[in-house]
Amino acid sequence: MHPESNKGTNPKKTQKLRTKSSQHVWSGDYMGAFDTQTSRDLEFNAIRTLLLGYCHNPTAQERAQTLKPFRNRKRMVRALEETKEFLQIRRESIPFPAVGCDEIHREIERLNIRESVLSEPQFMRLRVASETINDVVAALQGRDSINPRLFYLLRNVKATTELIDPIDKVFDAKGNVRSNASAKLVTIREDMIRVRRSINRQFIKSLKDCAERGWLADTKEGFINDRRVLSINSTHKRKVPGTVLGQSNNGSITFIEPAVNISLNFEMEMLRDDERKEILRILRDLTQGIRKHLPLIKAYQILLVELDWIRAKVQLAQEMGGDLPGLRTESGFHLIQAYHPLL
Repeated sequence: MHPESNKGTNPKKTQKLRTKSSQHVWSGDYMGAFDTQTSRDLEFNAIRTLLLGYCHNPTAQERAQTLKPFRNRKRMVRALEETKEFLQIRRESIPFPAVGCDEIHREIERLNIRESVLSEPQFMRLRVASETINDVVAALQGRDSINPRLFYLLRNVKATTELIDPIDKVFDAKGNVRSNASAKLVTIREDMIRVRRSINRQFIKSLKDCAERGWLADTKEGFINDRRVLSINSTHKRKVPGTVLGQSNNGSITFIEPAVNISLNFEMEMLRDDERKEILRILRDLTQGIRKHLPLIKAYQILLVELDWIRAKVQLAQEMGGDLPGLRTESGFHLIQAYHPLL
């Protein structure tokens, strides 16, 4: 994006120029010769660096780092008009969703592997991607004549809850697997609550008994391997019924699992294992259901990268006060009230 005009422009920076040099023309092969010296003269690396700072996703960042002028005029015009349309949306304060969500290429790679299972965070990234695309489709609804370039980017996606609904049935708003994701998981977690209460009740009794006898250290209790343990002065450790699970660095405190809790803690470990296995089964089934939408998810990835890239160019254009220049088909260019944006 280059400014066509700027009020209050420094006269020293303003210039009018007509050139016939084949190395610095717009033609059907836009910037046909763009060598290292030309890049250095135009400080193109500085533009790459500025643009890189506005890119959210790695793919867009890579584009910024390897950016070169177009060699095809049609592609150049399309890219410029996409940026112009997005910039116009910003300038007119038209509601438009934030498009800087994470890429989902790793999720796509995993879905391409048979019998693979997505992780909890991966499901949530897919949900955010689907929600973002739905919002973009809604924002551009009915604007195909106003923003034809941006609207065309939506050709392979659609507004749908086919991904969001099944994910929401399994996960809560914080990304945790819901207890009612399956009947078996409901039972397992109810049993875990029951056993945990028994563990705490028995532990408090042991804690009070040791406190009354003067066996407790100042720290009173702790956790080792997810088990609640008593902090006992080592001189009294043989008086406390239970299993020694560790000691303090200097050996003055011994950490003991009360005997009354040993079987209960073992039961809790078995329930945790049952919970992990059931969650894995639930996620495997969910992955299988999501996998059938892989073509749509791939289209999400492409669109998210394009929107992030266009958004980055728009932010740079806003910073520089840039606008779409008049485009010529013949060789040469004419600068009117133009100035170097980096000076």
